[in-house]
Amino acid sequence: MAAKVLVINEKGGVGKTTLSAHLAQEWCDQGHKVAIIDRDPQESITRWHQSRMTPRVGDWSDADIIVIDMPPAISEQSAAAIAAADIVLIPMTPSPLDVESTANMIEIIRAVKAENKCMLIINRVVSNTRMSKRIKSLDVDIKVANSTIGSRSDFIEAMTEHKVASEYNRNGKAAQEIKALSKEIIQTFFN
Repeated sequence: MAAKVLVINEKGGVGKTTLSAHLAQEWCDQGHKVAIIDRDPQESITRWHQSRMTPRVGDWSDADIIVIDMPPAISEQSAAAIAAADIVLIPMTPSPLDVESTANMIEIIRAVKAENKCMLIINRVVSNTRMSKRIKSLDVDIKVANSTIGSRSDFIEAMTEHKVASEYNRNGKAAQEIKALSKEIIQTFFN
């Protein structure tokens, strides 16, 4: 049965879609059969995918990993999706507003008793800022990824061209950060 990887945060602009696309393609590159489900009404990942062959959007019949890109909102469906997921990834940027909105997500996760299958991912990090360091040391009962994703133009340029960072600049920092994060997720949840 396919592992369901939910990418969710009630706050918009934290990089859910970009992270979903990049992780899905990285896992494809590692030999996994990956499908993406686009639950965001904006359908950004569906539009990004239109000129691509992998990962597949919507066809999960033989996938071993299904990445689910959720909308920036909390609803009854959010709690159900968290409960049904095998892995829940919560991207957040290093800002006070993201910390506050992520606290709401953590409450929902606790309510459905899903703490052990969740990971906070610090995204769009500007290195050596105090806020980034504070978030890295958050005292929560949810794992905070050791790998962080920087605020890099390669993500923007790649997505503009319907690519991912590793296709745009294979040796760039953005591609290396996604590779490290994807490995950390696999090692944490699949082993």
